[in-house]
Amino acid sequence: MYCKHLLITVITCWSLSASAQISKGSLFLGGNLFFSTQKNEDAKFTNTAFSVNPAIGKAIKENLILGIDLTYLNQQTKSNDSTRSTEQYAGAGFFARKYAFIGKGFYLFGQARVGGYYYEANNDNENANDGKGFSVGISAYPGISYEVNKKLHLEAGLANLFYLNYTNAKYSQPNGDTYTNSAFGIGTALSTGTALSVGLRFIIAP
Repeated sequence: MYCKHLLITVITCWSLSASAQISKGSLFLGGNLFFSTQKNEDAKFTNTAFSVNPAIGKAIKENLILGIDLTYLNQQTKSNDSTRSTEQYAGAGFFARKYAFIGKGFYLFGQARVGGYYYEANNDNENANDGKGFSVGISAYPGISYEVNKKLHLEAGLANLFYLNYTNAKYSQPNGDTYTNSAFGIGTALSTGTALSVGLRFIIAP
């Protein structure tokens, strides 16, 4: 009798674990939307920023997502003397995300990404430089996800826990001269104190 109950318990636990996996063919949808405006009376400027970052992917096998994401950011700073500076970023990337079910609706995940963006800055101020350039790089970070229901996941992660990138930019000075800056960078977002990110993801089973 004891063996029978033990067998039933083992089968039940195995069934719950199996049903909790992200099945092959599942659709992954997510992204970020951000808007802010800041007015500084002392420095006499107003800053407005808007960004959107959609992502889509698919489970190529159980608990493994491959996908692509797009990034666009526009930031404008307007001074009280009516001069304006505008910065724009547009980019894309490929990512791989691996989930591991740990019980009671919780998953651990790790994500790696390779991508890049194009950058352009324009200034009305005759004493400021204009510029354009690009950056390419790789990044990786861990996180934890909670399955709110069959389609919705709430997650938190240490965004850009590790990153490696190359940046190249060309600037035009007010006197007409130009110069180029290029640099390699490696680091962690932990040093900035802004590593934690929270978001929602939709995972739709086939």
